[in-house]
Amino acid sequence: MTAGAIARANGDTASATTWESTADSWRASLDSWTVTTSGFWGGHTYYERLDKGTDPNDGGQICFDEGCFYEHDVVDFGFLDLVRLGVRAPADPTIAASIAPTAAASDGNAPMQVTRPNGDVYFHRYPHDNYGESTSACTGWPAGGPQRFGRLWPVLSGERGEYELANGRSAAVYLKSMADAANDGYFIPEQVWDRASGCFALGRPTGSAAPLMWAEGQYLRLAQSMDAGHNLDTPSVVKERYGS
Repeated sequence: MTAGAIARANGDTASATTWESTADSWRASLDSWTVTTSGFWGGHTYYERLDKGTDPNDGGQICFDEGCFYEHDVVDFGFLDLVRLGVRAPADPTIAASIAPTAAASDGNAPMQVTRPNGDVYFHRYPHDNYGESTSACTGWPAGGPQRFGRLWPVLSGERGEYELANGRSAAVYLKSMADAANDGYFIPEQVWDRASGCFALGRPTGSAAPLMWAEGQYLRLAQSMDAGHNLDTPSVVKERYGS
């Protein structure tokens, strides 16, 4: 859509029309491509993480080290970017309906959303993620295997905060969660620990990268957007096109 706006501003109306109509077509197809109505979680209807085809109800599977699972049972919060980027309105009912089942989804170890006793809220990337420390070897990142699990990513707290802000709600708890995840050098890490016992304290940095520049940028972006009262990086041309 932004490419179409650039083309139109430079007098290339043919290219602008092509790119804009392509964006319109993809947007119109989003739900049929990515929203399952037969998933395991919650009310069974929500955005899935990915799909090898174009039918989110076809029973296709995705495989991890620990086994293969239905594509429509593997979720993440990537669909929130549809709001941040202006493709869907903040109050879009399918977006809203996908929040609870995605938060509750689990691979049997921990749910996607974890709330600390102090109220800080963090998120896993997706069920069966194995990019993180093992539960037994607290000295580093093993090469792989069933004891290796992806932990909580503070950057995802910032992304959730942007969704709340787009809906006119407070994002303060998500900004605080990111700040509380910082290490002793005030760097926001890639991952924090996701349970009450084990190698690290719940919500404290693991041995992952710190700072994770993506997370540092997300923290600043959310803070600036909160000050402005709206998400500063939502493309105006997309928002105007789709009334989002």
